Amino acid sequence: MKLIIRQKKGALQLSINAIVVLILAITMLGLGLGFMRSMFGQTTAQFEDVAESMKGQVIDEIKSSNEKVILNKYEISIKKSEEKEVYYGIKETSGNERCFAVNISCETGMAADSSGSDIDISTFNEYDVKGGQVAVLKAVIKANTEAAFTTYPCELRVCANTGTNVNCPTSCASTSPLIHGQKDFFVTLG
Repeated sequence: MKLIIRQKKGALQLSINAIVVLILAITMLGLGLGFMRSMFGQTTAQFEDVAESMKGQVIDEIKSSNEKVILNKYEISIKKSEEKEVYYGIKETSGNERCFAVNISCETGMAADSSGSDIDISTFNEYDVKGGQVAVLKAVIKANTEAAFTTYPCELRVCANTGTNVNCPTSCASTSPLIHGQKDFFVTLG
């Protein structure tokens, strides 16, 4: 009879240990997830701070120069399917609010099997800038998975109507008489 009672007591002790271990495991998991969440939150805040400081740098640089259009980088290295951000500034010089048309394009790279369509660039097509102010905008550059490993010459072109015409130009071709400013830069895929 004593033997049966001892087995029940052992089974009860084992289940209490299992419950304690389970509670400790859940607590540690919660603490670990909380730690990871706070670390990722801090990293996101640091990226936002970098973006803000980059904008401030572009504003300071364009205000201190006679340039109407400026880029924060003129040589960008990128890998296939990777995205990179580039900031550019537009200075409005007439004193009136104007709408600027933005065109960013890349030409065929140095490799024979390259094409200007190997590089995708996303940005605003048009943007309003208040008189005498500077706007800093972001362009996202991405290389297609089929892109050739080479250097691509690219151009940022900004156009604006003159005089009292507040509408955005309908195009911003390289031969347009409405070019406000343009900058050349290079994207190297490697």
